Amino acid sequence: MTDREAPVGLWQRFLEWLLHSEPVEAEPVRPERPVEYEYRYQFTAMLDSSVGGLRFQAEFELWFRCPVEERTRKEVGNALARAARDAAEEVTRRYAPTDAGNAQLEVNERLLALPPVPSARRPWGVSTITVGDDELARAREQARLVLDERQADLAHAREMRGLLALRRDVFGDPALARLWWLARNLDKVGQLPQAGQALDGIVAAVSAPQAGTRVDREAERIARLCSELLDDLDDEARKRVVEQASDYLLRVFQVCQRPDLAAGFDAAARPEAL
Repeated sequence: MTDREAPVGLWQRFLEWLLHSEPVEAEPVRPERPVEYEYRYQFTAMLDSSVGGLRFQAEFELWFRCPVEERTRKEVGNALARAARDAAEEVTRRYAPTDAGNAQLEVNERLLALPPVPSARRPWGVSTITVGDDELARAREQARLVLDERQADLAHAREMRGLLALRRDVFGDPALARLWWLARNLDKVGQLPQAGQALDGIVAAVSAPQAGTRVDREAERIARLCSELLDDLDDEARKRVVEQASDYLLRVFQVCQRPDLAAGFDAAARPEAL
């Protein structure tokens, strides 16, 4: 090979290598992620309880990751604080101030998974729920008053059941009333005639017709108003009103499963008889 031919052979081999070589894929350019740090955000708040006017004291400590910019960090912290407070107060509204421990447990369960906030990753938090001494004393006093009221209601209900039983089972019959008195006064048998007179008065008073109930009075009022309405109508209008009222009453009897009332409906009340 001469000196003139050498370069030609080298170029030919280089071209053959280019033609037969495998292409090399370029590595994709990955965007660089912004720098993030973990931050702690602390704040305090007053939370409503289940007792009106009494509130819990709450201390919150939130943790989250976000970009390093100070403005973003503050905005994220404020947004998370609002979300944490709302979630906590939704819980504490169901607890009395005397049950702060259980309220704190449930609040912390909620704070383990805070609602998502833009620019914040993996947010979570913890809280400490307490009650001031004055609020706790007021809550206990209110609880005591509620308990006293319930006990008074129970005592009143027991007394009324006893009185109704006496009226129904004892003072409905003069002989039973005398036996009831004797069972409690065996050492005063000689006073039975005098006691019997008093017992007869009680039996008479209990057995006397009682004033109608509110429902009875309302029924009487409706009947009176209907009668006054019919008296003021002419014959044609009275027939239409009675027809509509009669059809309605028949449907009521059927719905209430009272075929006896429907069958006994006075034919004279039908408009054909008017």
